[in-house]
Amino acid sequence: MAWTTAVAIIVLLIYMLKNKKQQQARLMTEEDIFKSFDRKYWEYRLDRPTKLKDNAEAYIRYNGEVCAMRVADYGSWEFQYQDNYKQLNPHKEHPYQAYKCIRFCIYEGFVYVFHVWGDIVVLNPRSNKTRTHLKLDDTDRRKLVIFYKDFIASSPTVWEERVRIKAFKFDVEPKVFLYKDNAYIEENLQDAWHKQEN
Repeated sequence: MAWTTAVAIIVLLIYMLKNKKQQQARLMTEEDIFKSFDRKYWEYRLDRPTKLKDNAEAYIRYNGEVCAMRVADYGSWEFQYQDNYKQLNPHKEHPYQAYKCIRFCIYEGFVYVFHVWGDIVVLNPRSNKTRTHLKLDDTDRRKLVIFYKDFIASSPTVWEERVRIKAFKFDVEPKVFLYKDNAYIEENLQDAWHKQEN
């Protein structure tokens, strides 16, 4: 009887340790991330509880519509509007509202640049304090990878910093929290201009 109980306790402990290991974040290079995870992890599907989607490099409000924007050839800004690609000269003043954005998070007491790739969260350690904690030297480009649901369960703080783009109007809140105190800030999950009239 005692022997059976001891074996059951050992099996239970092994099972608990195995599950705990699966939920921990791992340090991986970008190449390893792409090799390890099937393409299905990058897809955004309605049945997945990933409220924090990955952000674009920048956003523009063009004719009342919010469009993701990126740097294209020769440094011009490019975005898609009504099935057409538009390019704007970065050296000319434009009447449109736009901003660059970077997302950050505090995960287990350390600051990271935050990205969501489908079902996984990729945390890029930028500060020296975080890199020292992870025992990364200056040439080590590994990132911390964790499943989205495990990341949210760890009670992180996530915010977005919005930066002015030269030649565009900047009229948005420069820093907004997206997830704080175990709750999504629903208003900030929408685009920066959702309260403005067209």
